[in-house]
Amino acid sequence: MGATMNVIFVKSDLSTLKNNFSSLLNYFLNNSIGFSSLHISNDEEGFNGIDYNNPNQTFLENIMDKSPDFYYLKLSFNNFPFGNLFIDGLLKIEKHENSYYSFGFEFEEVDILSNYDVDSLESVEKNIINTIEKIGENINWDYAFANQEAEVQFSPEQFEKETNTQYAIEITNSESGLKISKSTWYVNGITERA
Repeated sequence: MGATMNVIFVKSDLSTLKNNFSSLLNYFLNNSIGFSSLHISNDEEGFNGIDYNNPNQTFLENIMDKSPDFYYLKLSFNNFPFGNLFIDGLLKIEKHENSYYSFGFEFEEVDILSNYDVDSLESVEKNIINTIEKIGENINWDYAFANQEAEVQFSPEQFEKETNTQYAIEITNSESGLKISKSTWYVNGITERA
C-alpha cells in the first residue's frame, strides 16, 4: 500500500452529522457507488470496534441510531466517479473534540495520479476540486481540503483564523460562494508550483 490522497470535508455542530451522513449516502446511491465493508470504532485506537461486510443503504442509514457514540467510522466503497475513472476508496467519518466532525475520502495515489509531471498534477487537482464541488452540493460543510496523507488539524473556527495555506487545496464554503486556495506545493506534497 502506497501513499494516499485525502479529500476532507469539515463541519461544525455534531447535531447535523446524522442528516449530513444521510445526504452523503444519497449522493453515493445516485452515483451507483457501492459499499464493501464498514468498521465502527468506539475508541481512538479502533480496538473496540465492529466490522460489517457489504452493508446496504438501509443498514447504513440506521447506523447513526445504532451506534451514536462511535469515535470513528470507516466505510470502504467502490465505483467512485473521479474524473473519467471509477475507483475504490475509503470514507472515514470522525468526531473531533466533541464539537465538530469530518468526512474524509481516502484514495490510493496510484489510482488517481500516474506520475508527478505538472500536467498530471494539474489534472488530478482539477478532478479533486470537481469532486469537492459535486459532493459539497449534497452535504453541509464549513471547509474542505486535499493533500497527500492529510488529516484534520483545525476546527472550522480555527481554520477561519488561519492566514497561511495549510493544505495543497483549500475550499471554504460561505453564503457568497466557494473560495478556492492553493498552496505553494501540489497535492502530492512534494512538487512545488511553478
